[in-house]
Amino acid sequence: MRVFDELCPAPPRWDLDWARVREALPWVRDLAGVEQDPVHHAEGDVETHTRMACEALSGLPAWRSRPCAERVRLFAAVLLHDVAKPVCTRREEDGRVTAHGHSRRGELTARRLLWEAGAERPSAEAVEWREHVAALVRHHQVPFWALERPDLRRIAFRVSLVARNDDLVLLATADLLGRRCGDTAEVLDNIGLYGEYCAEQRCLEGPRDFPSDHARFWFFRGPDRDPDHAAHDDTRATVTVMSGLPGAGKDTWIARHRPGLPVVAWTPCAPSWAPARPATRGRWPPPPTNAPGSTCGRVGRSCGTPPTSPGRCATGAWTWPPPTGRGWRSSPSRPRPGCCGPAWTGGTPPFPRRRWSAWCGGGSTRT
Repeated sequence: MRVFDELCPAPPRWDLDWARVREALPWVRDLAGVEQDPVHHAEGDVETHTRMACEALSGLPAWRSRPCAERVRLFAAVLLHDVAKPVCTRREEDGRVTAHGHSRRGELTARRLLWEAGAERPSAEAVEWREHVAALVRHHQVPFWALERPDLRRIAFRVSLVARNDDLVLLATADLLGRRCGDTAEVLDNIGLYGEYCAEQRCLEGPRDFPSDHARFWFFRGPDRDPDHAAHDDTRATVTVMSGLPGAGKDTWIARHRPGLPVVAWTPCAPSWAPARPATRGRWPPPPTNAPGSTCGRVGRSCGTPPTSPGRCATGAWTWPPPTGRGWRSSPSRPRPGCCGPAWTGGTPPFPRRRWSAWCGGGSTRT
């Protein structure tokens, strides 16, 4: 993206103009004054650490030898790797400073910031670039501790499917060299060994290859499976599930890329065969034989489905009837798209947003 192209250190001097970085990126200025645990970050606040990490990256021969586009992408990942610390940093009762969850939160924040930075030219390349950087931010601590995990192989394979492990090794190296701590040498060894392990497992510079998509699915589905085993594919059909906001073009995509495929359109609130409100806790009843999509399911025929917002309530996972009382208003008997059950009108929802969004149909299904 253009802003990172202009700020990234370049040959022959490889200088980092931090004042220009601060001026161009407001979220970098937000890192100033955010304290860190002095045991692992004796260098100071998050902005100081981020600047030192960028300087360390610009001095790595392995980074300098990369093509320009890859250098810029890694530079963006280093700038963003701790972007969520301002909202995740806490001082515990024992006085220690923590930032639990900043990698997961950072992925979401990085994706939003990069989307805003590249909104003027949405393209497949821009989306791929953004998602690669967001994945690096999400997993930037993996090389520090992965060798201690019994599921090391699964972790390395999973990361390789969303980001390159060699990029992750460079990011982790810059992250470590951009701090002052007592275990630098030990953690550097861990990072190097993680890179060597990924090379041995054929997942360092790209996604780990599997005999088939089905074999990949079963490798992550069960423990201790051979990744090179060609699992028997006994599937009968393919269901193409579209996910997106109303009007995003889900039906258009299916018509263009899956012509002739039957389309099963489920409502965002409940299957069409289900009662308006189940009387007890539990899942929706099984569909009758004449329900939409049942024919495809019985004969194993492929189909597509463009749900607008399949919240968890579509499976009957929540207890009915829903909460009532002050702050709640009942939705119409035939809710509008994107609305499920009652709507909260009393300000802040009475429970965490992820659960509340399931009531109103605003959350995405997690599988």
